[in-house]
Amino acid sequence: MVKLESYVCSKCGVSGSNRPVWGPFYYILDDKTKVNFRPLLALCNECNKFVAAENENITNELFSRNEARCLSCGSNQFMNIEPVNIPRDRLLIKAPFRTTMIHPNCGGRIYFEHDTPYLFYPLGALEIQYFDKEGRLIKQIQ
Repeated sequence: MVKLESYVCSKCGVSGSNRPVWGPFYYILDDKTKVNFRPLLALCNECNKFVAAENENITNELFSRNEARCLSCGSNQFMNIEPVNIPRDRLLIKAPFRTTMIHPNCGGRIYFEHDTPYLFYPLGALEIQYFDKEGRLIKQIQ
């Protein structure tokens, strides 16, 4: 089971969830080796949506590339969405939680919706995504 986490900007209304980072992600290296990686949830300035993005530590280690990219459009202009730690006394309140994150495109505050469902995804129900060393999608298998 996975927990759906939702986010919304208070100013422009752009919204999304952690869904883009679900499922297996792989880099295909030059020698055809598959390397599993865990993308980061990010808010891309170019896409203006919540996306999966590369982890700079992994790209630097694997490819000697210091620039992580949005896995949707290839831009390096994105803001990582940091894990939200809700104080215990707020957990029972159903209202969205105000984070410290500011939307770079409009200056609005990012709110975190924590009263969301857990979803059951059977093994194999999520698409497998394969990327080249430049972070470009090679193929997606459902």
